[in-house]
Amino acid sequence: MLLEDLYIFLAMKKFVLFLSVFISFCTFGQTQDIKEISLLRAQADSLHSIGKSDSAIMIGEKAITLSKKINNKVQIMGTLAGQGVYLRSVGRIEDALKSYGAAMEIATSKEFRNKPSQEAIEEIASLYINMAVLDLDMQHKDEAATNAVKAGEWCEKSKDPEFKATVLGVVGSVLTGCGKLEEASKYQSLAYSNAKEAGDDEASFRAAAYAMLISDRSGDKSKTEEWRKICRNLLPEMESLMAKLVYYQAECSICLKNDDKKGSLEWFDKIINSEGIDNLPFVKFAYRLCRTWRL
Repeated sequence: MLLEDLYIFLAMKKFVLFLSVFISFCTFGQTQDIKEISLLRAQADSLHSIGKSDSAIMIGEKAITLSKKINNKVQIMGTLAGQGVYLRSVGRIEDALKSYGAAMEIATSKEFRNKPSQEAIEEIASLYINMAVLDLDMQHKDEAATNAVKAGEWCEKSKDPEFKATVLGVVGSVLTGCGKLEEASKYQSLAYSNAKEAGDDEASFRAAAYAMLISDRSGDKSKTEEWRKICRNLLPEMESLMAKLVYYQAECSICLKNDDKKGSLEWFDKIINSEGIDNLPFVKFAYRLCRTWRL
């Protein structure tokens, strides 16, 4: 199961980093309080992305307090959802569930169901995918799949192809972890097309790598090769280690499934010896462990 856990970790790592950048660009034309909340959220996401989740929780509390002070429902929902992510990361699962539950009360209220703004749509989609990841962590796969699909449905209402590419990719990754390969393939294909529309080569590369893996698991060798060709064409342009790890890991997993021990070793070694991997000690340790267990 460890390799599958890493797929979700890599997908969510990208998602958190994306949100911190996305939020920081959404401050133009807003009130000073909203700008401050947005900056606090971006700061918390950045701290979380480098493993400082305890600090992220402290900053997250400030964002929640300010959101409640100005009674901005969208921001209250978003800050509560973000806090759920940080709490989950430090093992405070019950507190994470309470935070998500409070956010969900707002997301399912009448004012949000009837005429949600684009900002509200993206916050709700983010909330559902974060809940899906927590469900999968707890091995509640039915609930994880349900929340992932809901995230995808809300995401489709967004007008931002970059946001859609990122969230739909995570939806596909969660559904892969749930064993729902046909649905996962659909969402990774949607992630790829939205990434192409947004001109985001890294997101296109990630989606293609996940789609390649899903196609192989589904036994569709022709489709696997189509996605592999896309990945290999994009690979020379990739600078992000996280993106390259997604592809390397997919190839490694395919080798393992097909009992290709030599190929598996080559991909494991490529991962472990990647430039910059020492900056991700958890990931390096996990891959070393996988190499020992699987081979």
